[in-house]
Amino acid sequence: MQLVKLVLTKHDLSEFVDVEAIPPAVDGVVLAVSAKDLVEISLGRDDGLKEGHTMEVFRGTQYLGRVMIMKTEPNRAVGKIIPEYKRGPIRKDDRVTTRLG
Repeated sequence: MQLVKLVLTKHDLSEFVDVEAIPPAVDGVVLAVSAKDLVEISLGRDDGLKEGHTMEVFRGTQYLGRVMIMKTEPNRAVGKIIPEYKRGPIRKDDRVTTRLG
């Protein structure tokens, strides 16, 4: 039981955290961007993504913003750009990740 407590503490979790809401640690690519601030990415349900997960968008070391996943397919997903996190234009081939740092 000590090992479980150590793992939870190391990841800033408790037994009350909804782990289903935590997105998997994955990296992918923006495949397309629409005029309506929708972003298609190269990750999907098979990678563990679910509706409601968020992804961070980068170009090189430049942070561009955050998208919330709205729809998933086995190998692709569509997310909506969250305006309050937008720091630059998001384009095809930008990188997406669930991890910062």
